[in-house]
Amino acid sequence: MIAIKKAQVSVFIILGLIVLFSVVLFLYFKSTFMITEPDVLTEKLHPVQRFVESCAEQSLDDALSIISQQGGFIDIPTAIDLNPSRYVNPDGLGIIKMPFWFYKGKRYSPSIDSVQQEIKEYVEEHTHECINGFLVFKEEYTIVELDDMTVDAFLNRDDVTVVLDYPIRVSYKANNSHALLEDFRAKRDVRLRKIIETGNKLLDVELNTFWLENFTINLMATNQDVPFTDMLFRCGELSWRVSDVKEEVEEMLTVNLPRVRIKGTDHVPFQRPLKDYEKLLEYTMDDIADRNFPENAPIDAFEYLRMYWDINVEEPTLSIGLQTVPKIGIELIARPHDNGILKSNLIEGQKEYMRFLCINVYHFLYDVNYPVKVTLRDGFAYGGNGYTFTFVLPVTIKNNEPFKENYGLELFTSNTFDRGFCDQTGEEIYDIRVYGKEDGLYNIELNDVNVSLQCFKYNCDLGRTIPDNGAYRLRTTLPEGCANPFITAEKAGYLPAKAQLTENMLELDITKLKNVDFRSVYRRYNSDGDSIGPAEELEDDMQVTIEIAQGDYYQYKTYPSEDNMINLIDGDAEYDLNIILTQGDEIVGGYNGKWSASGGDVVIAESVVFPVLKYVPVPLKKEEKLKMIGYIFEGEYVSQLKPSLE
Repeated sequence: MIAIKKAQVSVFIILGLIVLFSVVLFLYFKSTFMITEPDVLTEKLHPVQRFVESCAEQSLDDALSIISQQGGFIDIPTAIDLNPSRYVNPDGLGIIKMPFWFYKGKRYSPSIDSVQQEIKEYVEEHTHECINGFLVFKEEYTIVELDDMTVDAFLNRDDVTVVLDYPIRVSYKANNSHALLEDFRAKRDVRLRKIIETGNKLLDVELNTFWLENFTINLMATNQDVPFTDMLFRCGELSWRVSDVKEEVEEMLTVNLPRVRIKGTDHVPFQRPLKDYEKLLEYTMDDIADRNFPENAPIDAFEYLRMYWDINVEEPTLSIGLQTVPKIGIELIARPHDNGILKSNLIEGQKEYMRFLCINVYHFLYDVNYPVKVTLRDGFAYGGNGYTFTFVLPVTIKNNEPFKENYGLELFTSNTFDRGFCDQTGEEIYDIRVYGKEDGLYNIELNDVNVSLQCFKYNCDLGRTIPDNGAYRLRTTLPEGCANPFITAEKAGYLPAKAQLTENMLELDITKLKNVDFRSVYRRYNSDGDSIGPAEELEDDMQVTIEIAQGDYYQYKTYPSEDNMINLIDGDAEYDLNIILTQGDEIVGGYNGKWSASGGDVVIAESVVFPVLKYVPVPLKKEEKLKMIGYIFEGEYVSQLKPSLE
């Protein structure tokens, strides 16, 4: 019995010890650990929570900024990034790339899901970088990551929110308190979902109605300086420069695209109630051009009838603007043309009673190609500071008709050098050889010729011709996806040559130049007696400027100067010469005409002399100066003053 009681006492003692030990452990852990959820953080631990969320907010701001400038993309898809015709580079430096939302029959506009995914990945990566191991808190806290950070991004109706699942244990060194932090959030009052949805609706309407193409065609058709189709009872052939027409169309679009208003959005109001405009819808474009309007029509009726775009939205807090891209401009091709000149067909009356009747008939076809930058703005975002989002659409017209399929933007010719584009090369080898005159021998393979490539908007240096298996040539690869590029060969002392690469081997011929001395003399033209005097050396206050051109060859020289040397083509050539003689600040003469130089004479020549006419008496009045200029350009003196080789 005594043994049993002792055993019972032992059990109670053990139980007591266990209870006592448990109490001690409880008190210890209670004093050591303080488990706190983020919504009840102590004041001391709140800075850590705020720090993580501020890093997430900064990453979110950066993501939204990049997305706004790159049409909804943070990382440009490789297929777009490597094809310069699929994006617009507004800064000219390749820093910002705005992909086209539509290209060659396919749309590439971002979806809500794709944008959320890009924001998620960007915030996750850059928030980690911003946190930087919590080094900023190393003096006060010991912070340990318990698991990897995961991020979710949500494009909500009224904001963009990112949620971070990021379990960390925060130990406050001052009192040994601990907390487990796990949930973090960042939010911006940007209605990106609504912006992307509205942009896609605009694209839908454009693809279904070709509104931008028709808008462009209508502007061109109503401009008298842009000839389309007409029959005019007028004698004398009519002509227009294609370059002038292009400049006119570009200026017209630059001015008028920003005036387009999008129905259902925040835009500049019309001057009168909309009902006053709706009754004008029955009038045609010809009526508008002929001003066949009611006398009381609103002044801005044209803007309502032809510049008010209905894209089936009702977003009065969003504004949408359209504009051209200045650094890109437009491309315009007109047919038929004669060396860049559009000409009418002059039909003169053949019968006796119609012999005084002249009829000009013309019909021109246009291909027009340019990007439109679409800007959507949420003015209430960021507490009223606003958020602007841009993307680009191609406007393509072929033969005076809208043409979206398989046209693209290859007509753009502005050149940019991009190391990334040039370095992404294929495996196929191309053989490029350059021929020219050297040491008196013709058709010789040339060494040390610089070879470059033009593809889309980009230029790439390919290298130089070198001795290679008994030939001077360059064997090289080309950038991927660049079919039939243009190759340019350049060498000091030669004119550049350019040709399109269509096979694995290309041969180019470059024209040799000869560097010779030049000088100028003047001969007096007595306008009263219509006589030309002998050659005289230039007076101290005289100066001559010389423009000499032949095909791709062009030089601009002044005489006298420190370098009185000029390049001539080493061969037969006919040059266009335009020479101006000034004395003091006044133009006193010149020379304008063609000069033919034989290759045989150039070979042995050491210098060339450019005579120039001095008009006397020196004209003082405007009428006299106009008469002098007329004589320089049309007078029968050219053969007497032609340059001479010595």
